[in-house]
Amino acid sequence: MSDRARRIPLRFARPALLALALAIAAFAVIRAIPPRQVTIETGPVGGSYYKTALKYRDALQKRGIAVNLRAKADSLEIVGDVDRDGAGVDIGFTAQAVQRDRFPHTASAGAIELQPLFIFYAAALGEMTSPSGLHGKRIVMPDERSATSEAALRVLRLYGVTAENSRIAFMPLVDAARALKAGAFDAGLFMLDPSNALVVELAKTDRLRLLSLSDGLAVSRLLPFLHPTILPHRVYDVEGDIPPNNVEVVAAKVNVVVRKDIRPAVLYTLLDAMNEVHSDATLVSDAGEFPSVVGTELPPHPLAKEYAKTGAPWFYRDLPLPLASVIDSYLIIGIAIFLATEVFKSSKYLSELVEFVVDHLCLGVLAHIERKTRPGRPVGKLQFFLVHIAERAMSRTSKRKRSQELIGRIRNHATRTAD
Repeated sequence: MSDRARRIPLRFARPALLALALAIAAFAVIRAIPPRQVTIETGPVGGSYYKTALKYRDALQKRGIAVNLRAKADSLEIVGDVDRDGAGVDIGFTAQAVQRDRFPHTASAGAIELQPLFIFYAAALGEMTSPSGLHGKRIVMPDERSATSEAALRVLRLYGVTAENSRIAFMPLVDAARALKAGAFDAGLFMLDPSNALVVELAKTDRLRLLSLSDGLAVSRLLPFLHPTILPHRVYDVEGDIPPNNVEVVAAKVNVVVRKDIRPAVLYTLLDAMNEVHSDATLVSDAGEFPSVVGTELPPHPLAKEYAKTGAPWFYRDLPLPLASVIDSYLIIGIAIFLATEVFKSSKYLSELVEFVVDHLCLGVLAHIERKTRPGRPVGKLQFFLVHIAERAMSRTSKRKRSQELIGRIRNHATRTAD
C-alpha cells in the first residue's frame, strides 16, 4: 500500500472521531432532559384527588412539563396503574391500606393531608353515638371501588353493619351527596378533605348531623391506615354553631405515589408543588405537618427523603429545568473527570519535582567524582558504581547532555590512569 493510500484514511479519522464524540454528547444531553409530559391519575372529577392534581398541574406546567390528568372512578386501582409497566401513569394518589410487596415499582413522594371519614346521618333518626345505629338503615357512599367505600365498609363492619343487614348503595360522589341531602338515604359516608365544598354543604344541611366516633382510637388500632383526629367545634360556621360540638373522626393519610424510576427533575418539581400546596394548616392538621415522609403506606422515594431534609438541590432551584437535569445526570461524571485531572496535574508536578532533585543530586555527584579524578587519581569501584547509577538515573532527564559530558571526562581520566 502506497504512502498516499495510507494517508487517506487518516485524513478522515480525526473528523470522524470528533463527529462521534459530538453525537455521544448530544445523545447524553437529550437523554438527560426531562420529559415534556407526565400523566397524573386521579379519582373522580370533582373529588379531592382531582382538585389536588389540578394544583400540581399548574406548578408543573410553569416549569415546562405538560400534565395529562386521567380521572378514574375506581381510585383503589390508581396505585396499581402507577406500578404497572406500560400503563403510562407517572403519578397518582392512594388513601387505602397498601401491601408494599404488591407494588415493587412504586414509591411514596409523601403524605399530603388527612382526609376524615365523615359519617352523616338524618337528624330524624335521633341522637346517634355509634355507627351501630345504622344497622338496617339506607346508606349511600361513593363508587364501591373507591378509597372512601373501602374504608367505610371496613369501619361499618366493625360495628356489625354490612350489606347483608343494611341497604348500602354506591353512586358517583356528587350524586351520592345530592341524594343524601335530598333525603333519599338515612346516612352517607364520605372520605374527603374537610374543607371540600361537598362536605361543607352537607355539614350545613339542617336535616343532617355529623356522627362523632368516640372510639376512634380503637378503630385506628384495628385499621392502622386510619388515624384518630378531631374536627373542631364551630369550624364550619362560628355564628351558626356548626358543628355544635367537637367531632371525633378517623382519617386516612393521602399519599402521592410515583414510579420509582420517575425523573428527578419531575419529582423535585412535584415535591415543590406538594410543599407549596400542603404546608399550611388545615381544619384537622397543623401547619408544617404535611407533606411528610413519615408513616407513608409505601416506602418513601429516596429523593423525597432527601428533599424533606435539605430541599431540592441548588441547580433545580436556580437554573432552567432542562439544564438542571443535565447537571444532575452528569454531575458525578464531571466531578470524577475534575478529580482525575487534578490528580494528573499533581502527579505531573510531583514528577517534575523528583526529576529536578535527581538531576541536581546526580550532577553534584558526577561533578565531585570528576574533580577527584582530574589530577590523575585512579577511579575506584565505588565511584564507577555511582557513575553507573547516575547515568541510568539521568538517561531520561533534561540534564542528560551535561551528565554525559561529566561521565565522558571521568572515563577519560580512568583510561589515562590505566595507561
